[in-house]
Amino acid sequence: MSGDWSAIAQQLYDPATGEPFPNNQISPSLYDPISLKLLQLVPKSSALDGHFFYQSRQLQNDNQWVGRFDRTFGDRLSLSVSYLWDGLDYPNLPDPSNILTGGPNKKWRSQHAAVNATYGFSDHLLSTLTGSYSRALINYRGSTAFSSLPELGANYPIWDPPGIKEAGFYVGGWFSAQWLGLYDIARNQYDFADNWTWTRSNHTMDFGGEVTFSQSIVDQAYSSSGYEGWWCANSGYSPVDFMLGSNCYFEQYGPSYDSPRGASPNLYVNDSWRIAGRVTANLGLRWEPWVPWSDRSSQKIGVVISPTAFADGRRSTRYPNLPPGMLLRGDSGVPSGLAPADWKLFDPRVGIAWDVHGNGAMSVRAGFGIYHDQPFGRMYNEMLSTVPFTQGAVITDPTVSAYHPYNAAPYNGQIPSLLIPLPSNTIFPLPLGNVVGFVPWFKPPATMQWNVTLEQQVGGILFRIGYEASESYHMFDSRDINSAIYIPGQSTVDNTPQRRPWYPFYGGTVIADESRITSSYNALAVSAEKRMARGFSLLTGYRWAKCLDIGGSTTTFAFNEFTDARDIGLDRGPCDSDIATQFKLSAVWQVPALHNLGYMGRHILGGWAMSGIWVNHGGSPFSISANGDANLDGTVNDRADLTGNPYLPESRSTSQKLQEWFNTGAFKNPAPGRNGSSSRNFLHGPGYANLDFAMIKAFAIPYGPLRNNQKIDVRIESFNTLNHPNFCNPDQGLGDSQFGQINCAGDPRILQFALKYVF
Repeated sequence: MSGDWSAIAQQLYDPATGEPFPNNQISPSLYDPISLKLLQLVPKSSALDGHFFYQSRQLQNDNQWVGRFDRTFGDRLSLSVSYLWDGLDYPNLPDPSNILTGGPNKKWRSQHAAVNATYGFSDHLLSTLTGSYSRALINYRGSTAFSSLPELGANYPIWDPPGIKEAGFYVGGWFSAQWLGLYDIARNQYDFADNWTWTRSNHTMDFGGEVTFSQSIVDQAYSSSGYEGWWCANSGYSPVDFMLGSNCYFEQYGPSYDSPRGASPNLYVNDSWRIAGRVTANLGLRWEPWVPWSDRSSQKIGVVISPTAFADGRRSTRYPNLPPGMLLRGDSGVPSGLAPADWKLFDPRVGIAWDVHGNGAMSVRAGFGIYHDQPFGRMYNEMLSTVPFTQGAVITDPTVSAYHPYNAAPYNGQIPSLLIPLPSNTIFPLPLGNVVGFVPWFKPPATMQWNVTLEQQVGGILFRIGYEASESYHMFDSRDINSAIYIPGQSTVDNTPQRRPWYPFYGGTVIADESRITSSYNALAVSAEKRMARGFSLLTGYRWAKCLDIGGSTTTFAFNEFTDARDIGLDRGPCDSDIATQFKLSAVWQVPALHNLGYMGRHILGGWAMSGIWVNHGGSPFSISANGDANLDGTVNDRADLTGNPYLPESRSTSQKLQEWFNTGAFKNPAPGRNGSSSRNFLHGPGYANLDFAMIKAFAIPYGPLRNNQKIDVRIESFNTLNHPNFCNPDQGLGDSQFGQINCAGDPRILQFALKYVF
């Protein structure tokens, strides 16, 4: 690098002094030696546009082992034992001269074992006892082909375990690379169940119970070797910041380990009662309590965010220097699993079937049930990234060197310890950044489902029409209860922390994991089924449906990003998965042996099983997002104002639709402090049409040593057989250069051939 940056149009400045570089000429003596070392591992481009293309190698090895044992003991007892092991290795194959090819070595391991024993006590009483164990392991190990930034001379410690390496840096406009050094997640599940069936007269009674023990073990080192980001353009151009070693963004976290676990017991009873010759009723009840997980060994499970405790100034007794409103397990009133358990959940199930004429030609079926969701490990993941369960440093002070970030306040040259658990007297710098936790009023999510179906047999065709519906409540949601308040004439992006209601204790988001979301689903479904006759069967159906929810109901505790966290009703609209109309057609044809064509007809052309599935449905919904934080609440999640007719004529050509799917001139950015007037998910993208087709035939081996019922299966499959383009939704960001344009599509036609030897 000669130091000639005159090709950059804007004036460049020395971040250390604020003085301009004359004619954008920078002395190479000012370049940071660590940046120069890192640059040596990045390939150089000779193209005029600065792009460099390189190849990367990939290798995957997958092995599976399956074992099964079945045995019948007399007339009453049968035993089955099975085991499955699956291992996938995905090693990183880097080019040692190109750090952009670095990455983690990945391994996935899963295994499942099950034992099933069935015993008939009498002709009327049967018991089945089952036990199973499942384990899934994800293992990442950072590439050792490259040195971390501290190994290149940066002055901050490496908290990665021995033999583990990671990298993390981003240079805006140039290049980036990042991979974890250590990331181990093991999920174990043990399941035990005892199910009984008792028959007597016109009753068939099923009853029993089950208990599931679950555990999620997370061992990771994330940014434990430091992460550097250069995108601030302190000099006027981010790559220059990188070359000068000017600090923009630095973060470092210590390694973490947690092991939450939980148990889910349940009992059930169901009576299938043949009331009369034509009517059968199913009456059931399931006891399925909500028991949140906990980590009894280290009490490292997460936090509770309590607005009442914040208003009262109440602090944690475990960590008294935490700000008020943030409570932990062990504090008064905080359950061991953070969310309160509920042992009084009894879910009824009711079903009825009516054979109208008594000959099976017409039937009416109806059902209703209530279902509760169960806790899972993902509920606690984000909480474990909140103090005091993670210890890290984020430094954005531009007055210090990127490679000597701890020279900034409040460290002033003293490198902190990032190891956990933290002492109870730890001082936490205020205001805190982003935190997340349960609210005290969290309730178990539940869903009510009901349906009514009429079936009519006409000749060899079964016609069916049904109404399906569900209503969910107490669904998971996460919102920022510390969103900034808009003050007319005073609010800016820069003073967002000071406008948050919990400031000066909390300067970032306070994400409350709640259960306030509702969703509804209603659908009319009609179908016709022609069962196998002369080697042919057909099933076709049409569904008209409507799904509504608030903000995209979720089961993963992902941040919902409401338009206005204080008025979540503004985000009620079509579900992200809402598909208004859908048509499906599937057919199977067993081609007969063509005896009249001789050997070719009997053994080559005939005997094929052909199947196809045709799917056609409407487009998925989307919203139009505003440019930036329009309402200045501290979260970039606003929608645009609707100022005109957003719809364009359907008669336009395909190319015109791809260039402008909707009327982009019908939207504008809301005025500062206002929420956009456009509704959530009120526009829909292109529809979907697809045909998949398959041909399967088993060729027997009639001669030689491989005969005796051995065969070769031939399978030919095509996906998107018609090669029909299924386009993605358009760009939805107001202000984007491709706003309103469609720039991607689904897979083209894919052909697949397979041979299997069966012996």
